[in-house]
Order: sequence, then structure tokens, then C-alpha cells
Amino acid sequence: MAQAEISRELSNYAYCGHKEYMTLNYTDSVKGFEPTLTIYNHSQDVEGFIGYLPSNDSIYVTFMGSTSIANWITNLDAFKSKYQMWPECNCEIHSGFQKAADSVAGQIVAEVHRLKTLHTSAKVKTTGHSLGAAMAQLTGMMLIKNGYTVDQMITFGQPRIGNSDYASFSDSIWKTQWRMIHHKDIVPHNPGAAWPLDFYHTSTEIYANKDSTTYKTC
Repeated sequence: MAQAEISRELSNYAYCGHKEYMTLNYTDSVKGFEPTLTIYNHSQDVEGFIGYLPSNDSIYVTFMGSTSIANWITNLDAFKSKYQMWPECNCEIHSGFQKAADSVAGQIVAEVHRLKTLHTSAKVKTTGHSLGAAMAQLTGMMLIKNGYTVDQMITFGQPRIGNSDYASFSDSIWKTQWRMIHHKDIVPHNPGAAWPLDFYHTSTEIYANKDSTTYKTC
């Protein structure tokens, strides 16, 4: 659970917004975190940050969840389109999520590459909440496609991202990916699984009860 707590705290810090990331005082389980790049795309309203945590020798790519009208437009753009990052997969994914992830892919690859040259033994990890969780999942897939080992994804309240082919393909690619969800959170139930939407979840689910006192692996 220590790894989950680190991801949870970084995901919370992501809600401070792109103007604050580089000057925040990161404390508790992420004490000493060194932010190195603000992730931001105005047109897609994507926000997040990349940085290095010396205490566990890890590079974290973290995304903010839904806070704006543009975010909700992304969430509601639930038509599926061909998954372009891995064309060898017969996959379709959420069009809005794909556009948002693609809009910041270049800057993320460049910064992860730079940090890996500085911290050669560092593990690469992604995280986020809600819309940020979908971004973390797709970004991890993008980094793997670009030749990086992504050691871990822990997300919170992650929505469904693609069709059954994407779910199966993604699960075969990742080393470790966990979706943490909370009692009666509606976001993980969207977009719908029933026809005609047919969206499916990726990764291992960890369900927390109402008071977050017990956890169940699904």
C-alpha cells in the first residue's frame, strides 16, 4: 500500500493546477519529490507533471482529473476510434481520451528520456485520478511503445477506455497496473459496458469499501 499512497498523494497534488506544480512543497510520502516538467495542453485542457522521487528512485508521470468544461467534453466524446499508438492491435478506444493523450505525448517522451539519462536505474510510473487515470493508462502504453519499461501504473477512479480487444491487449503489455476504485464511485462505470457502447476495463481492480477500511482485489 505504500506505493498506492505515493500515487494517491501525487494525484491529489495534480489538482493544484499547472501554474503551481513547479513550486509546490511536496510532503509526507512524496517528500523530496522533484518536479521537472509541467504537462499542459490548452486546447485539450490536459494538465499534469513529471518528476523524480529519490526515496524510491522513480520517475512519475501524473495527470489531473476532470475540473473544467473542456475536460467534460473530452469525457463525453465517448465514440470509439481506431487505436493509433499500437496499430498492430485490432483495438478501438475512447476518442476523447485518445485526442487528449496524443496532445501531450511528445513532451512526455522527451522528458522521460531526459530523466532516464540522469537517473539510469529509475523506474517509470504513471498515475492519475478520473480523467487523469485514463491519461495515465494511455500514456503508459505510449511510453512502452516508445521503448521504455513502465514498471507501474496505479490509478484512482479510472473510467473504461476501450473495447475488449484493447483491454486484453493492454493487460498483455503492462508489467503492473492497478485500478483503485471507491464505494459507489460512478466514474469507473463509464462509459457503459452494454451495447452499443461496449467499453471494457483494463488491469487489476482494487475495490475500497465506503470507509476505505477494507480492500478487495477483483
